[in-house]
Amino acid sequence: MKNYTVPPIRNAIVMLTNQCNCRCVYCFENRSKERMSLDTAKATLGFLHSSGSPRPGFTFFGGEPMLEFDSIIRPLVEHAKTAYNVPTRFAMTTNGTLFTRERLQYLKENTAGFMLSMDGAATAQNGNRPLANGGNSFDAVMKYVPYILELWPNQSFRETLTQYNAGSFFEDILFFQSIGCKNLMIVPDIFEAWSEESIETLSQQVKRYEEYIIDQFRHGVRPLLTHEYSMGFKQIVSAHNCAVKGTPRRSGPGCAGCSQCGFGVRGSASIDPNGDIYGCHHISPLNRESPFYIGNIYEGIDEERVRRLVSLYDPAAVGNEQCKSCGLDGFCHGGCAPNNYQIMGNVNRVPPMYCVWQRLMADSAYRIMETLHKEENQLFNATFVEGVTRGW
Repeated sequence: MKNYTVPPIRNAIVMLTNQCNCRCVYCFENRSKERMSLDTAKATLGFLHSSGSPRPGFTFFGGEPMLEFDSIIRPLVEHAKTAYNVPTRFAMTTNGTLFTRERLQYLKENTAGFMLSMDGAATAQNGNRPLANGGNSFDAVMKYVPYILELWPNQSFRETLTQYNAGSFFEDILFFQSIGCKNLMIVPDIFEAWSEESIETLSQQVKRYEEYIIDQFRHGVRPLLTHEYSMGFKQIVSAHNCAVKGTPRRSGPGCAGCSQCGFGVRGSASIDPNGDIYGCHHISPLNRESPFYIGNIYEGIDEERVRRLVSLYDPAAVGNEQCKSCGLDGFCHGGCAPNNYQIMGNVNRVPPMYCVWQRLMADSAYRIMETLHKEENQLFNATFVEGVTRGW
């Protein structure tokens, strides 16, 4: 690691503001009044273009970035068109409550699109993601979902799973399928301590979804497969390959930590409203005392800080007490290192709920594969081969 050359930052998640018009129950962001100026946004864009990338990536983030649509997003996109000889890949993560048809049309014509955070049908969405004034966020999002899917038929949705909506896990997936969603990512809130009762409720919901998937394939219908099931199928293939090839546990060529995100070593980082650079935005609060602080857009990356950050990661130590008895231990990557640090105080210690979720998804995916493969289900086999071929 001592001689490792830190690559330039080519892609960044950029926090335009810490303010948000929602009050999500699980939000990890600092809701201070800090917001990025247009000058800082332009300097950030210049920093990314200095990497030499043929297409730097700039992801609008917050808080809620659409609060800065008129003050930063639109003027910055217009500035980029004439300021550089190579294009910028603009993207965004948003709660979807501040759209208009005109804004969506502008984003379609000028950006790579966005990740839409939505937690399911009305009960789940309004319970997890109320507006700041206590109002109904479901209706605000759904007002433009049909138009969003018209512009982006493969639009990605991201659901956060909490103890509150664990009991509607299956129904919420059916809701997403009913509105035409083709790409759904479900991420559990691993920051909260889940009760045994909530975990059992979730397990039963996963079983219902599993039975539904099998039934749909048996009837010649391709159901909505969440990202987690696709990854579960991929993990099963990875487990086979690890066993055949004897691949070392969580290793990478030369520098094990250099294959992990969140350390600023894969050409990606996060940038706060002041222009300070961090390995990841999942750390709160973001300040220069954090080990994840690695420089700023004006002075560049502090390579020594990056090396110190990466050195915290030890692939042999990643996990917790349950790892040795877990069937995923040989190929599980040990979760999100910044989340591990934020929750457990150590990048190598994995939060318990992360493990619960990974086992639930992997076990369910295995049962689906085993059942449908034995039945020689042609639609499932074609879906599986397609997924493996394109890497999901």
